[in-house]
Amino acid sequence: MKKVISTIIASAVAVSSFGAWDLIDNFNSYSDGEIFTEATEIGWNASTEAGTDEYWFLADPYDPDNTALYVESGNYGVGNGNVWMVKELPGGGIAPGETGTIFFRNLWSGLGNNWHIGTADKPLAFDEVTGNQTAPGAWGDYNALIRLGDAKNVEHRDGGGYVSTNPQVIVEVNIWYSFWMVVENTWDLTTTPPTSTGVHTLYMQGTGIGDVPTLIPVGTDPAKDAAFIRRAPTLDDEAGTPSNIIWCMFASNSGSAATPNPGDPYLLDDIYFAKGMDLTDPLNPVEVTEWGGYPIANAAGDVDTGDWLGWINVSAAPYIFSYSLGWVYMEEPAADATGSWGYVYK
Repeated sequence: MKKVISTIIASAVAVSSFGAWDLIDNFNSYSDGEIFTEATEIGWNASTEAGTDEYWFLADPYDPDNTALYVESGNYGVGNGNVWMVKELPGGGIAPGETGTIFFRNLWSGLGNNWHIGTADKPLAFDEVTGNQTAPGAWGDYNALIRLGDAKNVEHRDGGGYVSTNPQVIVEVNIWYSFWMVVENTWDLTTTPPTSTGVHTLYMQGTGIGDVPTLIPVGTDPAKDAAFIRRAPTLDDEAGTPSNIIWCMFASNSGSAATPNPGDPYLLDDIYFAKGMDLTDPLNPVEVTEWGGYPIANAAGDVDTGDWLGWINVSAAPYIFSYSLGWVYMEEPAADATGSWGYVYK
C-alpha cells in the first residue's frame, strides 16, 4: 500500500546539482619548479606591489605527478606584500538568489603566514599608467572569505571582521585539507538600494576534522552555522540592482615589519565550482547508477519508479522532480517500491 505524500507550501526550492563540478584550476599544466612573474601568464588576474609577486609550481609531496601553486608575495618583514588573485567563476558565477559551492584543497608547509580565499563581485579595474590591476584588491572588495594559517587555525570573515571557529579548528602542517565553501547570494529587496543578506557556510575534511565534509561553525556564544558576506559597493549595487558573485579569489599576505612572515610555503590546488550546494568530492566522483533500487535511465538523471511515483528526475537529489507532482523532497534510503514519505513543493 502506498503511503500518503504530505504537501507543504514553499516559495522556492534551493536545488543542488550534485556532481556538476566545473574546474577553475588544478595547475596540472605546469611542471615542478616553474616560476612566473605575472598572474596573467597562468590564467589569473592579480593586484600586487610592483615586483613583489612570483607564482611557483611545486610538486605535491604525496604525488610527484601532481603540481600545486605557491604564491611568493615578497617583502618579508618590511611590507605587507599582499597578492590578490582572481579567476572567473564558470557559468556566470552565483546570481542573486542563487547558491554556489567552491571546492579547493590546501597544504601548509609552515604556519607563519596568513592566506585568504573566498569570492568577489567587484569588476576588474586597472591603473591607466602602470596597467596593474587595482580592483578587486582590498579587503573590502571581497564577499565570503576565510583566513588560514597564522594562528594554526581557520577563521571566518563574518561581515567586516574575522571570527574564530567554535570549537577552534587547528590544522597540521604537511597535510592536505579539503574545503567546501557554500555561498548564498541573497538580498533584501525591501531596502533602497537592496541590501545583501548573503551568507557562507564552510565544510572541511582532513586530519583532526574527519573523513567526510564537516561543518565548521562560526564564532561563539552561541556558535552559528553561517557567516555574513560583506559586499563592496559596485556600479550595479549603486543602481539598485543586485550583482552576481563573479570571482574566486585568493590572497597571500607576507606580514609587516612588526609581524614578519618566514615565507613558509602554502600549496593551493584543485579549485572547482558547482551551482547549488554540493558536498561531493570532485576528485573522487561516485558513479550513481540507481536511485531507491530503480535504475537511472539516462545521463539526465531520469528514473522510472513504475506506477507509485512514475517518472522522476534525481539529478538534484534529495530534491526530486516528479513529472506528475513537481518537486518532492525525499531521502533515497526511505524510498522503495513499498512507498515513501515526501514533501511536494508549490
